[in-house]
Amino acid sequence: MPENRAQASIFIVEDEAVISADLSMRLKDMGYSVLGVAVTAETALDRIALSPPDLVLMDIELGGPMDGISAADIIHEKWGIPVIFLTAHAEARDLEKAKRTSPLAYLLKPVRDKELRATLEIALYVAGVDKDRKKARNALMLSEEKFRLLTESSPIGVYLTDEKGNCIFVNQAWRDMAGLSPEQALGSGWVAGIHPDDRERVVHSWRQMVESKGGWGLEYRFRTADGKTTWVHGQATELVGGDGRRIGYLGANTDITERKRQEEAQRFLAECGWIAQGEDFFQALARYLAQSLDMDFICVDRLEEDGLTATTVAVYSDGRFEDNLSYALKDTPCGAVVDRSICCFPTAVRRLFPKDEVLQEMDAESYAGTILWGSNGRPIGLIAVISRKPLSNPGFVESVLKMAAVRAAGELERQDAEARLARSDRELRIRNDINQIFLTYPDEAMYAQILKYTLKVMHSEYGTFGYFNEEGSFVSPAMTREIY
Repeated sequence: MPENRAQASIFIVEDEAVISADLSMRLKDMGYSVLGVAVTAETALDRIALSPPDLVLMDIELGGPMDGISAADIIHEKWGIPVIFLTAHAEARDLEKAKRTSPLAYLLKPVRDKELRATLEIALYVAGVDKDRKKARNALMLSEEKFRLLTESSPIGVYLTDEKGNCIFVNQAWRDMAGLSPEQALGSGWVAGIHPDDRERVVHSWRQMVESKGGWGLEYRFRTADGKTTWVHGQATELVGGDGRRIGYLGANTDITERKRQEEAQRFLAECGWIAQGEDFFQALARYLAQSLDMDFICVDRLEEDGLTATTVAVYSDGRFEDNLSYALKDTPCGAVVDRSICCFPTAVRRLFPKDEVLQEMDAESYAGTILWGSNGRPIGLIAVISRKPLSNPGFVESVLKMAAVRAAGELERQDAEARLARSDRELRIRNDINQIFLTYPDEAMYAQILKYTLKVMHSEYGTFGYFNEEGSFVSPAMTREIY
C-alpha cells in the first residue's frame, strides 16, 4: 500500500446514503482513512472545523439551503483543504461556478474504482506539492519580513543586490544617508546618492568587485540633495545559492562621519599650517570650529587672575571676526564652564541664562564650552561655541572641544612665554641703558632725575615694568631684581 494512502484522511459529503456508504467502503479498501460522512453542507462544515481532513469528496447537489459548491468555497478559503466534486450531471453552468472554488478534480457518478483511485492519488500528490509550495512561500515571506523588520530598525545602512550588482533593496538608514527613496535606489540609481567627488572611485571599485566575484570594502561619502554629507565604511559580501552559484550581494554601510571629523580635527590641530602663513592661531582655530561643528559663534578666551573675568583672544561670529573684549563670567554659560571644566547645553541655553546679552541678541539655542588647563594644573582660558540650532550630537562637539583645548592651552602658554621673554629682553636693555647713564653722570641728583624721566618713557612705551620701593630702589617684578 502506498505511503500517502495510509497518511491521507478523506471526508465525504453526500446526501444519498447508499452512495456515501459505498464510497466509504471502497476508500477503506484502497487504504485511505475515512474521517467522516455528512449529508448536508452545514453539518460538513461543523465537523471539518473540529477535525480537518486531507481531502474532501463533495457532492455538488446537496439537500439543504447550501449546495456543495458554496460549501467547497468556504472550505477552501477557511482551511485550504483540497476538494474533489462528485456530480451526476456535468452541466456547464455548474462546472463554471465550481471553478471559482479551485477544485482539484471532478468525478461523475457512478464512480468507477479505476477513476477514483487515479483521481485521488493525483489530487493528493498535487495537494501535497501545493502545500509544500505554500509552506516554502510562507517561510520565505516570514524570512523576508523578519529581514525587513531587522534592517528597518538598524542604524546601519543595509542593501541587497542581484547577481549583477544591481540594487534590489535598501533599508531606512541607507535611505537617510543617501537621501534617496527605495524606488530611486533600485538598479544603478543608488549611484546618485554618492558624493560627486567620490562617485567615480566608488563605481569603479564596485564594478571590479562584481567582475571578480569577491568581497568589497571602501570608505566614501554620501551627499543628500540638501547638502548633508555622511562618511561611511561600505562593505559587501557575496550571497551564494544552494547550487554554489552567486545570487547577489548583501551590503552594509556604517556611519563613520564622527570618526572622520575627529581625524580631521586632529590633523588640523597637528599641522598648524596657519602659523606658516602668518595667520593667528586662535583666529584659525575659531574659524575651524565654526565650520567643522556648524556653529554660529566661537570665542577663545584668556581667564584673568581674578577668575571672574575673561578676555577674548579670538571671536568669530556669523562668518567674520570681531574685536576682542573683556567680560564678566557671572550669569553666563562660560561661568558654568569654569565650575565644571566642560559644559554643554544642547537646547534652551538663552532661557537658562537670561542675563547673558550675547545669547539673547543672537537668539542662541545651544552652547558648549571647555576649560583650557595650564601646565601647572590651573585654568588659564576657555573655548565656547554657540549655535542658533539645538545640538544634534553633543558628544561629538565635546570630544572635538577637548582635543582643541589641549592644543589651545599649549599655544596660550607659548604666547605668554614669548611675551614674558620679550618683556624681559626689553627690561634688560633698559637696565643696561640706565646703568650706562649712571656711569656717564655720576652725580646722584642728576642721575635720579634722568632715571625718573626714563621710567616715565618706559611706562608710556612699554607699560609698567616696575616700581620704586620705600628706600627709593626700582623693583622689576619680571626680573625680581632691584636697579639702583
